[in-house]
Amino acid sequence: MFIKNYKRQLFLNSSGLTKKSFVMKTRFYAAVFVAILAACTKTNVTPSENLSASSNDLSSISKAEAMITAHAWMYNAFYMNYVDKNNMGDPLFVRGAKNNEDQILATDRFTFRANHHFVQTEGNYVYKGTWHFSSNVPTTLFMKYDWGTDEDSIVNLNANHLNFIQSFGYHADDHSYTELIPAQ
Repeated sequence: MFIKNYKRQLFLNSSGLTKKSFVMKTRFYAAVFVAILAACTKTNVTPSENLSASSNDLSSISKAEAMITAHAWMYNAFYMNYVDKNNMGDPLFVRGAKNNEDQILATDRFTFRANHHFVQTEGNYVYKGTWHFSSNVPTTLFMKYDWGTDEDSIVNLNANHLNFIQSFGYHADDHSYTELIPAQ
């Protein structure tokens, strides 16, 4: 014990630090390290399985299909540049908000049919396509339009919410967040 304390005291004296300043600097650098670690964000956003399917016991495709086809859906919110649940991104549409950047989304309706076809109406425009879920656990919703396929990572699916994240952009590094609710 004496040798350990002597070596520490020798280090402190040779570095010009007092014990108090050494402890303060150590705490400062530890705090900086924790802050940097906490500020890190993921660039490849994918929800965990417990966020999507299991939170509402949607372990089977048939239960998820029954929920998605139970009624038409409409936008409650749409965000661009989504990072995570604490940084939703830029709101382009939030139902009930004033000055929405993308107000046409207020007219959007999605109707998913049991035969795996869907219809999306947006104002006077009608888009048709097919849809399906991924594998045995509905964690991804695929919506195939004439121009391409949307691959949406489901965050929440229950009777009142269909929320998903969608990748887009040159390297799919950008994400949007969509919250759909039962249409009125």
